[in-house]
Amino acid sequence: MCTVFAESEVVSLKNAGADPSDLSYAVHLSVAERVYALVHRIGLRENIVFTGGVAKNPLIVKLLEELLGQKILVPPKPEITAALGCTLV
Repeated sequence: MCTVFAESEVVSLKNAGADPSDLSYAVHLSVAERVYALVHRIGLRENIVFTGGVAKNPLIVKLLEELLGQKILVPPKPEITAALGCTLV
């Protein structure tokens, strides 16, 4: 889904009186479902590692684990794993 369309949809629902926590959950679920679809396009494997700043979001991690049916490893500082990798090359 286009982020501009998604933003418009969220704003419309908010203005219509939707509960902000329901909107937040729906946005998180939408992101997790999109990642789930992409993972299945490339093939699901064991030992999934989630890196990057979004991995610090516990709800995204929880939803992905539920959708993928397995535990996801999140490094202690997922936001810097790419930078650490670059220094090792």
